[in-house]
Amino acid sequence: MLVNHILEYIYNNFGICNDFVSTSIVSEKYLLTKKIKFEGVDGNEWSAKMYGAEIVIDKLRFRILCGDFSSEEKEYALIVKLDNCPSYGCYLIYNSDLSEISGPQAGLLAFSIKENEWLASNVYIQATFLAGMEQLRDVSASWQSLSNYQDMIENMKSYVRHYDSIYGD
Repeated sequence: MLVNHILEYIYNNFGICNDFVSTSIVSEKYLLTKKIKFEGVDGNEWSAKMYGAEIVIDKLRFRILCGDFSSEEKEYALIVKLDNCPSYGCYLIYNSDLSEISGPQAGLLAFSIKENEWLASNVYIQATFLAGMEQLRDVSASWQSLSNYQDMIENMKSYVRHYDSIYGD
C-alpha cells in the first residue's frame, strides 16, 4: 500500500527505524519522562516510551511526538503538529529485525478534524503530508527536546485508540 511506503520514508527521515540520519528522534536526547500505559491483549499492562522534539519555523512551532509501542514487532506511532493546523497521526509496524513492513495493515496516516476525532487520509492528504515532511527535512534550524507536551500525549492516546478501532484484535 502507498501509505506504508510514505510512512516508511518519513520514519527513515526521522531516524526511527534506521541510523541513516545524524540525530534520531528515538534517541536519549529526545526521550521524555512521560510514558503511556496500555493493557495488552493478554491483559498485562505495559508502557510505551515517548520521544519528542520541536522546532520553530517562521514563528510557528512544529512538534513531533513518537511512541515506541514495540513488542514482538517494531511498532511506532507519530503525532505531528504545526501550530494552528490539524494534528496528523502515523502508525507503522515493522517485523522484528526492521527489514520489512509487517503486512498491508501495518500503516495508517490520519488527521484530527477536532479533538479526539480522526479521519483516515486519502492519497491527496498523504501526498501533501509527505511534501510538508520533505520540506521540514531541509530546514537547517536546530531541534529541541519537546516541552509542554501534555496535549500531544492526549493526541497520541486518542490516535492509538483510533488505530486499534480499525486494526485491533
